[in-house]
Amino acid sequence: MSVLKGIMRIIVSSIPEDGLEEELQLPLSFGDIALKKDVRVLFRASKFADKVLVNGQITSEADLVCSRCLKNLSYPVEINFNAEYVPHFKFTGEEEHELTKEELDVSFYQGDEINIDGLIKEHIILAVPMKPLCKSDCRGLCIKCGKNLNETSCDCSFEEVDPRLEPLKKLKKNFQRG
Repeated sequence: MSVLKGIMRIIVSSIPEDGLEEELQLPLSFGDIALKKDVRVLFRASKFADKVLVNGQITSEADLVCSRCLKNLSYPVEINFNAEYVPHFKFTGEEEHELTKEELDVSFYQGDEINIDGLIKEHIILAVPMKPLCKSDCRGLCIKCGKNLNETSCDCSFEEVDPRLEPLKKLKKNFQRG
């Protein structure tokens, strides 16, 4: 196992028969996702001929913003993962190859190294919600005055009529007068 320039690599030829177990603390960053803690990765790599199975757990904590009220919140990241790697050369030389259902979950490695940095990043990005909420019933912000409706109520009026229905509103007033 080596960590080179922030890239986590498994050297396939150095995986012992009984497997390789590692626990790492990695400082990873992902564009829009801010992590409060280093990423803790506990994994086991096992080799079967030229196939490598990697399974483990990823834990960290993301610093997010509620998509309704803009309040900061902590989101625990706890992910179990399984990945299967096969050498890239298995499919070279074939002009076209239709993937089977089993091959859709397979990743590839070249040479004697498996880079699992991308695997870790992918799982974290998929685990964090696209629209995080501070609580499931978050009421958000008032669209007129901007008050946080979870903390206080506002007296804003929301009696807006679709402009396409305005002629019907006028017609209703005429019937009520006459």
